[in-house]
Amino acid sequence: MEGRAFIEYDPRMFPVADAIACECGSQCECGPEALIGPAQVRPDGSVDLYWTHEKPAARLADVIAEFGTPNIIDTSPGGMARWGPAVLAGTPYTELILKDEELPHALPMPHEDYLYSSICVNLDRKTQIAMMDITKSVWYDRLSHTLTARCHYMQANVATLLLVTQLGLGEVSAAQAPGLYGGMIASTKDAGRYAQMKAQLAHNLHLLGCGEYGE
Repeated sequence: MEGRAFIEYDPRMFPVADAIACECGSQCECGPEALIGPAQVRPDGSVDLYWTHEKPAARLADVIAEFGTPNIIDTSPGGMARWGPAVLAGTPYTELILKDEELPHALPMPHEDYLYSSICVNLDRKTQIAMMDITKSVWYDRLSHTLTARCHYMQANVATLLLVTQLGLGEVSAAQAPGLYGGMIASTKDAGRYAQMKAQLAHNLHLLGCGEYGE
């Protein structure tokens, strides 16, 4: 990996970059040269990866096609690609992370999780509790008001995030939500339905709002 360096990424990423470099340095011979910026991503979205899992590596081009080049990529084994606010401006998302991992998950059908999608949204305690019955791959940070869904492709994450916001708005009940989950994810295979869900998610976030950090 000759000639790799920190190039053209969001300055707010410095703490994360340092943390990745330290972790990598303790496990393998990669160091900070494994952290590359958009300049090393080819026009077709490809990049030289040394990840150990094929599925997240194959997914990288899809996420780049939808959101552009990430702020930073750690190409080393166990690495990640991260899209932050600078890249995601104008979208509902605050952060996307694609990790070199494959976490087995059985619902709504057997697959592996490795793509994380986060939004900022206000959720009351009732919604936070109810959403845990939908899937194990969704969680809420009450300090930053950050809701994160994890799956293996972006469409499934949007369906999950949308369903939780529908819970928050009272559009679906806690009893209904688990039964709707699988069907909503399956429906995103239709490009038109996926576009509708993205628009619905953005609308729901406007209605629910996002609180200030530290509340």
